[in-house]
Amino acid sequence: MLYTLASERARAGVLEVELNLGLHVPEAGDRFVEVDGRPDSPPHFGARGSRDGVRTTAFVDAWADRRLTLEVDPACRFERAPIETLSLSEGGAERVFQGVEVRYRFALRLEPGTPARIRFTLSLAGARPAAGAAGAARASGRRAERLPGPRA
Repeated sequence: MLYTLASERARAGVLEVELNLGLHVPEAGDRFVEVDGRPDSPPHFGARGSRDGVRTTAFVDAWADRRLTLEVDPACRFERAPIETLSLSEGGAERVFQGVEVRYRFALRLEPGTPARIRFTLSLAGARPAAGAAGAARASGRRAERLPGPRA
């Protein structure tokens, strides 16, 4: 997706793009967020976090063998927070995790005749190591780790 913004006069402002992702496990060792190729801190889906100068974010569910990657150009401020509802039941009030809100914030300065362009690239792939990685591990004498798949 490409956003193109233009103006007939000089302007400064912020473009913020918000996505709500249905990632339904707030904290598990095999489900985590990566920022620019490294696990975020804290890494679990139910955590809050923010970073400046981010180009790539990934939401990894190794149990289901899924990696959702979003790349942005130019770099931006990235923020995330849990989406929760509060339910009242016989046992009292309880929080129910619904997903993750992610925001990509771009500080912009527009000049007449010079549009600002912001590109988002979304990709979905498997989260497990490729077969080549397992072969390389065997060749080096290391044991390749195999992640469990979805239960039937």
